[in-house]
Amino acid sequence: MNNVITQLPRHHFGHVTDKVLRSLSQGENVLVTGMPGFGRVYFPKFIKKLLAENYSDIKTLNIDTDLLDKQSCNAINSQVKEQLVLAANKDLTLALKELSVTTRIVFIVEGVSPNTAREILHLITSYIQLNPGRISVLTIARCSALRSVTLNSSEGAVLFENQYIIPAFDQKGTIRMIGINNKRYGLKILPAQYEEVHRVTGGNPGLVLYFCIYLSEFELKTCKSLQHALSFPPLLSRVKDIADIFFHEALQISEKVGIINSEGKVFSELVYAYLGNFPVIERDSMLSRLSVREQRIFTVLRENYNTLVEKEKIAKVLQIPTNASLPWSAYKAVERLKAKIAPQYSILTIKGKGFILTEIQ
Repeated sequence: MNNVITQLPRHHFGHVTDKVLRSLSQGENVLVTGMPGFGRVYFPKFIKKLLAENYSDIKTLNIDTDLLDKQSCNAINSQVKEQLVLAANKDLTLALKELSVTTRIVFIVEGVSPNTAREILHLITSYIQLNPGRISVLTIARCSALRSVTLNSSEGAVLFENQYIIPAFDQKGTIRMIGINNKRYGLKILPAQYEEVHRVTGGNPGLVLYFCIYLSEFELKTCKSLQHALSFPPLLSRVKDIADIFFHEALQISEKVGIINSEGKVFSELVYAYLGNFPVIERDSMLSRLSVREQRIFTVLRENYNTLVEKEKIAKVLQIPTNASLPWSAYKAVERLKAKIAPQYSILTIKGKGFILTEIQ
């Protein structure tokens, strides 16, 4: 992986790179995220390399919060001590204070999500408070961390003061990724295929990789069909990760990270095809009584059981532009669905907002 990092030009992730470096060099705290597949593994290593090359007075320290719970604060302190080459009995707080007088410290924190324990975020915030401006944090997070409840927490207000989204690549970036993947994985994607790869994947690095693997696996010069591509499990898994953000998070998060734009257009043909033909939840014979539209509405409501589903999300599921009001036919479809799923389920209509599916006891 380090060999890949050395091949990346400074503009590989677009203007976000310079913005992040500028904020960190000024002692500010930064949150970086994007849709699944945005480069969550590569970006922190890339930034660490650039900080080392351009800022000799900055020392980076890594913290990986994946799989850690609220009991893991001692494990994090141990991670930091090991990187500072401190004896086990050395006071970490004092060491960080002393070091920050002559050296700026940037903690690169990975694996953050809404499930990250508050105790861990509180510990990381306490590092900053030892010498604000001289100690700062770059947080690499899953885009679900953009939930308001996370951003508005006392820790989030400190850690996420500057938020940057890594967008999908333009066609030049996609071509660059194809070249890197060809070398690293022995793929043979040809220039004649570049345009299709970019159009189908929308420039998402994760989708670019697995769509190219799909083409290579089946020795295809062009995609047979989007549904055939979606039958390739590794690619389907990445598409589903992105679609799950649309299904389970507030619509504004999908818009913020670029899954859909302000007009409701989906960034990738693959993701659009999945959203338009996503599998319904197989439960019982009740589904056989539902129309295709009703099955799709029910599936989204059931995926978000007992939670408000925005009417705009229902519109998108029915492939109605989200800048249009939900038509009467869609409301009628929900009303028909209500009758067909009773007495097992009930759908509560929240006027002007959306719908909530509940189970009747």
